[in-house]
Amino acid sequence: MHNMRLNRKRINFIAALFLIGILLCCGCGSQAQTETGATCTISINCETALDKTNLINADLLDLLPQDGWILEPVQIAFQEGDSVFDVLMHTVREYNIHMEYMDTPMYNSAYIEGIGNLYEFDVGPLSGWMYNVNGWFPNYGCSR
Repeated sequence: MHNMRLNRKRINFIAALFLIGILLCCGCGSQAQTETGATCTISINCETALDKTNLINADLLDLLPQDGWILEPVQIAFQEGDSVFDVLMHTVREYNIHMEYMDTPMYNSAYIEGIGNLYEFDVGPLSGWMYNVNGWFPNYGCSR
C-alpha cells in the first residue's frame, strides 16, 4: 500500500513522460481585470504524447489531436480565490471537453485522471496530467 501511495505521488508530481500541459497563465503578469474579476489564459496540450505513440494502445491513437492541442490558448474569467482546478472545471464545461478527476484527501486536492479521454498510464507507467502556472510546475495539487 505504501508503494502505491509513493507511485501515485510520483505520478501526481512528476508525470513528465505523457501529456501535459494544462498551461495556465494566471499569475500577476498575465492577469487582466474585468467587471467579474480577472482573466487568465488556459490551454490543454498533449503534444508530449505524440512522441510516445509506440506506447499508446492503437484504439487511443484517434483521440490524440495531430497538433497536440486539446484546447488552444483561450482567455477565461476567474474570481479571486479560484484555484487552477476551478478554472479548469469552468473551462472544460464551457468547451465541452471530457474530464475525470477524483478528490484525494491524502493530498488535500483533486487529482486529474483524464482529459479528452486520455488518462494516466495511457502513455506508459509514469504518464499522467500535470499543470503549470506561468511556466512553474507547482509540487501540489491543482485545487489547492
